[in-house]
Formats: sequence, structure tokens, C-alpha cells
Amino acid sequence: FVSLGSSGMSMFFIFSGFILTYHYKNGITDYTQYAFNRLTRIYPSYVLAALLALPWLISSLDHYPSGQAIRYVFILFTNIFMLQAWVPQMFAFWNDHGSWSLSVEIFLYALLPFLLRFFQKLSMKQLYISLALLYVGAVLPGMSWILFEQYTTHLVYYSTPIYRLP
Repeated sequence: FVSLGSSGMSMFFIFSGFILTYHYKNGITDYTQYAFNRLTRIYPSYVLAALLALPWLISSLDHYPSGQAIRYVFILFTNIFMLQAWVPQMFAFWNDHGSWSLSVEIFLYALLPFLLRFFQKLSMKQLYISLALLYVGAVLPGMSWILFEQYTTHLVYYSTPIYRLP
């Protein structure tokens, strides 16, 4: 059970998507208010956690003798704008190992209004076809990792936001 605990993140994204879709089933009329509501739910605690983890940023970069400054800037930039999940090789630094899911969440929050509008226009037949395509899209990354494990790390498929979309 513990070794499969990471599948809980997938369940979280599925349940969260279901709840948000149900809540906004009539569409999102004020995108600015929607974005503000979504961002204020997670960003303040995210910043606090990042500040508390700041000493680990310094210690995680200590064993890299050259290019320290550019690494700090890159890590800070991707974390401030919640883009760290797009760079899975950064998981060893600072709070990325624990905050990648918020980066995915922000990506999905940004797409939800557009996806809702798109799917609301589809017929039932088109929705079923879309569901089948999304299922295949969700299965392909895992299958490719099983078939070609030696060529990439599982973090690419596990944490990169685009692979969480289906």
C-alpha cells in the first residue's frame, strides 16, 4: 500500500477536477475572479512553505561548485511562477520534490475554463469519443515508461503537467 501511495496524487487530481467541474458546470463567467480564487487558495501557504524550506535550497546547491548563481535564479524563477513541475530533474532541489503537484494544479486551473467551454459544446457521442481518447492519453505515458524504462525517469511522466491533463 505504501509503495503505491503516490497514486493518491492521481486520485486527488481526478477528484479535484470532478468537484471543480461540478461547481463550474454552467461555465466560468469571470475569469479574473476565478483565477484570483484559485490562486489565493494555494499560493499563500505555498510561499510560506518555500520560505521555510529556503535553507535547503542553499544546502542542496552546495555540492555544485560552478554556476551556483544561475542555478539559484533558475530555481527561484520556476518556483515563484510555479513552473517547477515542468522540470522534473530539479526534484533534488529546495521544495520541488514536495511542491510539484501545486505546479500541476496551477496548470490545470488555468486550462479548466477553456476545457469546460470546449466540452460543453460537444454532443454525447463526441463526449464518449473524447473520453476514450483521454483514457488512451492517460495510459500511453505509463505504458511507454514500462516499455522503455531505461530511456527516461518515471518523474517525467509522473510530475510533468501535460501528462496529468488526460
